[in-house]
Amino acid sequence: CQVTLVTPEARVSAWTENTMEQHRVQRRLLGLGVELRVTEAVTGTAPGSVRTACTYSDAERELACDALVLVTARLPEDGLADALGVALADRGDGPTVELVGDAYAPGTIAAAVWDGRRYAEELDEPPASGDTPPFRREIVALAPLADG
Repeated sequence: CQVTLVTPEARVSAWTENTMEQHRVQRRLLGLGVELRVTEAVTGTAPGSVRTACTYSDAERELACDALVLVTARLPEDGLADALGVALADRGDGPTVELVGDAYAPGTIAAAVWDGRRYAEELDEPPASGDTPPFRREIVALAPLADG
C-alpha cells in the first residue's frame, strides 16, 4: 500500500524528540517509502479523499485515499466505567469501578502499564496516610565487601 502520513507538526512524531528517537522514526518512514506531509492538518474527508490545510497559510490540498486512519486527541475514554458504575450502584452494596490508565488520563504506554501495576499493588490495601505508599517496597541494602 502507498502510505501518506499527515501531521500538523513540523516533524513526524515530534514527541519522540524527548526520547531522542525522532530522527530514527523519520528515517525509517522515509526508507519505507511513506510520503510525509508535515505542517498540514486534516480538515475534512469525502469518499476517496482527504482535505488538508497548511498550519501556517491555511492553503488547502486534496489527497486521494482508499482508507484513513486517524490518530487524534488523547482524551480519556471513561464511558464503559461510567456505565458499569451506574449498573453496580443500582445493585446496591458490592464491587466498585475505579479508573486507571488511559481511561483516567491518557498517556504513554509506559505510564498506563505503571498505573495498572500501581493499582494492583494498592488493591485491597487500607488508604495511605500522607506520602506513604499503601504497599510494601523492598529496599535492597548492600553489605560492605569483606576483605580478602
